[in-house]
Amino acid sequence: MKKFIIYFLLIITIIGSFGFVILKSSAMGRTDNYFNKNFRESFSDSIFLRKVLGLNFDGDAKSDYLGKHYSEITIEVDAVTGYSISPSTMGSVAAMIEALTGKKTTFVYSDEHLPYSGSQSLDELEFITSKHRDLSLSDNSALLYVLAIGSDFDEPDFLGSTINENGIVIFEDTLLGFTEINPQLYEMFILSTILHEFGHQLGLGHNMDPKCLMNEEADQRSLVFQNPNEVVVEFCAEEEQELNLIRHKYL
Repeated sequence: MKKFIIYFLLIITIIGSFGFVILKSSAMGRTDNYFNKNFRESFSDSIFLRKVLGLNFDGDAKSDYLGKHYSEITIEVDAVTGYSISPSTMGSVAAMIEALTGKKTTFVYSDEHLPYSGSQSLDELEFITSKHRDLSLSDNSALLYVLAIGSDFDEPDFLGSTINENGIVIFEDTLLGFTEINPQLYEMFILSTILHEFGHQLGLGHNMDPKCLMNEEADQRSLVFQNPNEVVVEFCAEEEQELNLIRHKYL
């Protein structure tokens, strides 16, 4: 009997390990594979399963921002020496995220003099984020991490990018070069870029409408404006409809 129990537990362990490997490899595979199309969203609602399976694509943490588990959102802001995001811009970001999610949103400046310079690759950005992100999810507050740095080594025209499921990177050298003809555009593009990337973290994809915040060129050095008022900083009707469908899942 004892030997049977040992064999049984061994078989269960092997099956469990094999199943874990399959799930993990599926989660890291193509976005259109069976697991990612049918089960990823349900699995990513669990913070524990997100960590265990490494579910850190864009939108994997949207339940943190839109679901009922957290009542607040905290934005941690880090910056490399020589770069910064102004309190007024972060105040606007927090106000708009609060309006989008219905959750009290605040921001805190954490590390403002990180020792990095020049362009960073994606792997380097992920390392910097994991090393310097000081805050974590609390009992009542979800986390959004924002990092201001020079530029993206792999995509030098990008104004911003998402990092994992709850991070945003702003490339200030690229932004400064892009807006040097009219410095008044600079703060508006920072606001627009952060909100564009947050849209990805809520599960929104790109579209082709230049009047929409999730336009595929909105986070690149492509859309040229003369007036700060022309910079799109709000989700268009089409995007609001899509957001409403996402929100509805968490009612």
